[in-house]
Amino acid sequence: MNFLDGEILYIDKPLGWTSFDAVKRVRGALTRRLKVKKIKVGHAGTLDPLATGVIIVCTGAATKRIDSLQAGVKEYVATLALGATTPSFDPRPKSTPPTPPTTSPVSLSKRCSPPSKAASSRCHPPTRPAR
Repeated sequence: MNFLDGEILYIDKPLGWTSFDAVKRVRGALTRRLKVKKIKVGHAGTLDPLATGVIIVCTGAATKRIDSLQAGVKEYVATLALGATTPSFDPRPKSTPPTPPTTSPVSLSKRCSPPSKAASSRCHPPTRPAR
């Protein structure tokens, strides 16, 4: 891999890291390993510090591709329990069980198209394969 010329990295961002924390860690590791003072590093989209998931980090000349990467189609996947509550929107506190009728966890997925010049982004329910 040639990080100075440009690479695209996919990082599983842990809970508590900001997107910039991921950039700082990649930049720090690369400057030490490559023995350079400076390397261009950027991310293609922000994840909340309380969210986990894949963040795209680009190095070198690949940082010029960040805009096109952000414009791509994205998929969001979540698992939730309908009817459960938490004392706040923070995912770390304990939740109270759902009130009757009890609901089982549901997996949801949305495919979002990038915004065009004429319209804002549109999210569509996932398509199901034909049986």
